Amino acid sequence: METNLSPKLFISYSWNCDTYKTMVKNIAAKLRKNGIEVRLDQWHDVPQAQLTAFMEKEISQNDYVLIFCCPKYKHRSEGSTWGGKYEGDIVTSNLYTGKLKKKFIPVLFSANWDESAPKWIKKETFIDLYDDNNFEDNFEKLLEMIKDKQ
Repeated sequence: METNLSPKLFISYSWNCDTYKTMVKNIAAKLRKNGIEVRLDQWHDVPQAQLTAFMEKEISQNDYVLIFCCPKYKHRSEGSTWGGKYEGDIVTSNLYTGKLKKKFIPVLFSANWDESAPKWIKKETFIDLYDDNNFEDNFEKLLEMIKDKQ
C-alpha cells in the first residue's frame, strides 16, 4: 500500500527583529495548515550552543529547505556571523554537488532580489512572498512546488 506522506521542510531565515520573526512564523503556520510538515527554530527549544547541530540536522533530514532571503540574511550568510555563515556553507556545498538542488527553495522576503539573495543562490528561481499584492498567488505556487516534487 502506498503511503501519502506530508512533505517536510525546514525554514532558514535571519533573526532581523520580532516583527520579521512573527512574519516567518505566520508563513510557517500557513504551510502547516496546507499539509506541509514544517520545522522552525521558534517552535523548538534549541540552546545557542546546539544551534549548528540543529541546522545540520534540519537541512539533512527534511525534504526541502525554504531560504527566506533578505539583506540581513545575505550579509550573515556571506559574512563572518557564525550561524548564518555556517548554514550558508552547508547549503552551498549541497548546491554545488547538484544532487540536492531541488531541495532548496529561495523565498524573497524583502523588496529587492539583488540586495537579498546571497551569491550562492542568486541564480536560482525564487518565490516572492514579500509582495502583498501577489502573496496568495505566489504562496499557491510555493505549495505546488513542494507538493509536486513528492
